[in-house]
Amino acid sequence: TFQDRQKPHVEAHHFVQGQVWDKAVTYTMQAAKQALVAHAYQAAFDHYTRVLHLLETYTPFDTHRVAKLRFDALLSRCDLPQIRGDKEGQEADLLVVYNLNMLGRLYLLIGRYSEARDTLTEVLNHLQHLDSPCLQVWLLCNLGRVHLIQGDLKAARH
Repeated sequence: TFQDRQKPHVEAHHFVQGQVWDKAVTYTMQAAKQALVAHAYQAAFDHYTRVLHLLETYTPFDTHRVAKLRFDALLSRCDLPQIRGDKEGQEADLLVVYNLNMLGRLYLLIGRYSEARDTLTEVLNHLQHLDSPCLQVWLLCNLGRVHLIQGDLKAARH
């Protein structure tokens, strides 16, 4: 029903107004996903942007969960310009992918290899639609380093 489709959006709004930040983030993420499924791409983009603002401004969760939610919102938002055919937005999101690549490298440097591998692999999967062969090569090199450090020579070669 229409009311069921509006629930995450309405709940998110109420929790933002009530300054219940953890629930505001949760429901705003749900609203973004729901908008994406409904092909309401601008609404989805706006919701993901709101999630990023809430996470940066209020930090309603522990650092690891904030990083995961931020990562999910950024990558989801990264897909939207391609869907909309928005070349300027696509170029702006290359910067996001670049920063997420740096996050993967940081995980590598501090010895959190599985997180580095997961982050870099996910970014690479989302990068496939963007026209940036140099960035793809850079990601693949970083991913190869992770595999090499973990002793997986076969995966490092690929």
